[in-house]
Amino acid sequence: EDLSEQEAERVSFDQIVFQQVHLSKTHFKRVQVLDSRFSVCDLANAEWDEASLHRVELFGCHLTGWQCGEASFEDVLFKECRGSFAQFAFATFKAVRFEGCDLSNASFQEANFSGITFVNCDLRTGDFSGTHLVDVDLRGSQIDGARMGPRELKGATIDPNQALAFVRGMGITVLPAEEVQR
Repeated sequence: EDLSEQEAERVSFDQIVFQQVHLSKTHFKRVQVLDSRFSVCDLANAEWDEASLHRVELFGCHLTGWQCGEASFEDVLFKECRGSFAQFAFATFKAVRFEGCDLSNASFQEANFSGITFVNCDLRTGDFSGTHLVDVDLRGSQIDGARMGPRELKGATIDPNQALAFVRGMGITVLPAEEVQR
């Protein structure tokens, strides 16, 4: 089905399975999606401002440039989605899981996170400024160049390699103790 470039406000989808649906460049303001699944769908460059997604699964979807400013995501699974340059600024995420997703250059600026997990995701050069990553698990994901500082990372769970990358990103040189110069 091709729904690309459609415009609507206050549309509601309840218990729908979207399979290989083209939703690119759609403009849905305040769209509500409940108990639904998107499988291999194209949402590239769609604008879904103030969207509400609850109990939704997105599998293998193309989300490049998807704009979901001020959206609400609750009990949502993103799996193997390509979402580079996606915009989630000022969105609220509760019990959301990202697995194997490319979210490089995505913006989560000022987003509100609660119980979020990023599993083996590409978050490189993503923007997490102003976001509190308390109770967010980033282990196994690539975070090189992501805009997140000590304030944003406070309370997050990261792995040792990420900690080392973060310290190096702060301009600190890390050497083994054996290389101490006298």
